[in-house]
Amino acid sequence: TPRWAPMEEELIGPNQELWLQRLDEEFPNIEFALQCGLDLDVEAHNQGLILATSLWRYWTSRGRFASGTRLMRQMLDRPSTVGPTVRARALNNLGNLVFELGQHVAAADYYEESRRLYETAGDINGVADELNNMGMIHVHNGDFEAAQDVMRQSMEIRKVTGDSLALPTTLSNLGDMAIFQGDFDQAERYHREAYDLRCEIGNKRGIALSCYNLGTLAILRRDWDAAEIWHARGLKLSNEIGDAYSQACLHLGSGVVANHSGDVAKAVAFLTGALRSFQDMETRRMLIETLDVIGLVAARHGHDTESARLLGASTELRRQYPLGSPARRAQWVHDIVTGLRQRIGDQAWAAQTAIGTRWSIDQAVNAAFSVLQLIGTSQEQDRADVTDAGRMIAPAGDDNAMTGVEDLTRREIQVLRLLAQGLSDKDIAERLSISPRTAMTHVSNILTKLKVNRRSAASAVGLRAGLVPGRHAGDLEA
Repeated sequence: TPRWAPMEEELIGPNQELWLQRLDEEFPNIEFALQCGLDLDVEAHNQGLILATSLWRYWTSRGRFASGTRLMRQMLDRPSTVGPTVRARALNNLGNLVFELGQHVAAADYYEESRRLYETAGDINGVADELNNMGMIHVHNGDFEAAQDVMRQSMEIRKVTGDSLALPTTLSNLGDMAIFQGDFDQAERYHREAYDLRCEIGNKRGIALSCYNLGTLAILRRDWDAAEIWHARGLKLSNEIGDAYSQACLHLGSGVVANHSGDVAKAVAFLTGALRSFQDMETRRMLIETLDVIGLVAARHGHDTESARLLGASTELRRQYPLGSPARRAQWVHDIVTGLRQRIGDQAWAAQTAIGTRWSIDQAVNAAFSVLQLIGTSQEQDRADVTDAGRMIAPAGDDNAMTGVEDLTRREIQVLRLLAQGLSDKDIAERLSISPRTAMTHVSNILTKLKVNRRSAASAVGLRAGLVPGRHAGDLEA
């Protein structure tokens, strides 16, 4: 019995771009064939179930989780005479689709039923599939010990049987689990091995997802240059094959990196694209992760009320579905939330997060779109204010007097004001709830943009531009 249907193998191999294009072109005919499988006799239904099962990678690539789920459920609800391996595969693939929709209890049921059928059929590779998938259920339930146990069993089976096409998935999931636990070195080993295997296979979609995972790891390590490289590499491949899911993931990561580098317009564009794509796909798992990120970005730009509400919403939505990623989320959220609560106070924090907890997922998403628009508008206004200040201060005919001031980002203006108060990088970091290394990077960027080499000189420029209040230019060393 073949491991997978030929089309499934093609969709993770070097010809996947060609096959995705073929499926796009033929999809109206495919839909007609699937409907015949539902409407006609048992034999037609058997063939329809096999076809639908083979399409799950296509549905995932094109972000059609909800429509794929509806069809697979219809197929599995009808009587059929397919063998246990075919039905097991269908249940597995349905589980994969509903997992992305945030239906983890249903996914676990499908995986368990699939494993029983694979065991009955003596299909050890199929059993490895379900061990891997149940590992992800355990991860999102926070049971890392159980997850590690079944994932390692899956990995060993795949290595013994030489299942090189499926092995990268287990390695990648083990890498995710290591990230959730905060073991970044182990996470890198697993994700790099998955990346290398996918490169050998020629699986562009898999490579793009590995790039996203390695980029996420780089962000958590605050290695922003590496994160940008990984995301750019992944986006190139994802765009080549038109893979909606990996594109959205990489837009999410790229938005975080762009925000850190001070390119707020690019960050807003990336995050808006990610949010819209995940909303269209109805993938709650990544949608809620995107709400988290936008909440953090809002806090970075001083929109504290909006940030608290979004973080309250994402926390409650994780509880409802449930969706857990404890250590990774804690890594991203802890410092921001600490600073946010210090700025607005515990009472305001509780009140604003309570508002977010009452939102539906659609309301939270709409609020996130509004926050992104607010950030973008605020950034444009900041730049306009800085430019106007430069024009007012610059002597007539001196077009270069304020060179560089108009290039400062909102965050860099905040840092400049604190820098002018004589605060150290560490003090600035504590005041803004960022790392000392990030504060140092902001200061370096300010000096570069203002074309000065001393902090006091940067303060003087900021004062002349009207950005630094409370002191006179003569009090500062030029």
